Amino acid sequence: MKKKKLISGLLAVAMVTIAAFPAYAAETTAYHDGQNSIVLSDSVAQENTTLTLDGKAVSATFYTVQVGTTFSLTGDRSNLGEVGRKVYEEQSNGTYVSTQLSGSAIDNFWKATSDLSGKLVQIFSEDFSESTDGENPRVVEAYFFVKGNSQTQSGSSNAGTSTGASTVTYKSDTSAKVSLGTGSTYQFKVTSLNGKKPTFTVGGNSFKVTPNGNKGKDYYYKVTATGKNGDSAGVYINGSKTPSTILSISNMVKIDTGKKLTVKAGKTYQFKITSHAKPTFVSGNFKIFKVTYNGKSGNNYFYQVKAVGKTGQGTGFYLNGSKTPVTVGTIG
Repeated sequence: MKKKKLISGLLAVAMVTIAAFPAYAAETTAYHDGQNSIVLSDSVAQENTTLTLDGKAVSATFYTVQVGTTFSLTGDRSNLGEVGRKVYEEQSNGTYVSTQLSGSAIDNFWKATSDLSGKLVQIFSEDFSESTDGENPRVVEAYFFVKGNSQTQSGSSNAGTSTGASTVTYKSDTSAKVSLGTGSTYQFKVTSLNGKKPTFTVGGNSFKVTPNGNKGKDYYYKVTATGKNGDSAGVYINGSKTPSTILSISNMVKIDTGKKLTVKAGKTYQFKITSHAKPTFVSGNFKIFKVTYNGKSGNNYFYQVKAVGKTGQGTGFYLNGSKTPVTVGTIG
């Protein structure tokens, strides 16, 4: 799943009101859309503003929180990916550049630890349940400024956390999470900000990296999914211990036809199958239904079936070698 678009607006805010003034509550819902909520364990101040994040203007509701505040994702998480956290640092020109990206914590909650003091944090997760092509998912997200005292900030510095624009050595065109089908390829563009060629590695053995040249400061790396369904790995740039992107292999297949199908003798019907890679689709008996591949559009593959048998005959249609038919066809 190649993800290029990030929804930048929060859809609704519960338990916090009157955005023109700071609002406080013992527990605050920073995001709520009827299915999921991002809940804070501590009082916050709410502010509507626009910030420039990684070169893109984002207008959203931001919250100021204290060190020690926890963020939890509640509601129906069955269709959501892991909870991600992205950390931004303010630059001298007032813009923000992302410096850290990490996946979910235990029990799907994050805590504003001392090393985040003075930084902007984005908490998010993705819902691909309504996406047929693996792109443009619904995004559950909220933004927070972490506020701490001088002692906390000093502790952050001693911990060795990167602070300041000089530590930012690259910019990637790819966001938090990318899902690929087995055998498919995605290309990263990594822009060097320090004049050096970036180092680009992927953990584990489920993805193959192939450098694909450069144009000026922009370097290209192709990543091919060579592992099995369910595998995942992090992308590490310039020796960072925190992955810039989480890659996963998901051989999602969706068919537009129900469990039963009736076609008149001599007539045809076309199946649409949505998949990361070309699927195999066969008839259980070619003397009853004949299957013909009819091309593709994006991740949608089309197979035309013709009822060549006699009225009353039936057989199953099988997808990707499964022994269980996805649809049973009958000649009516």
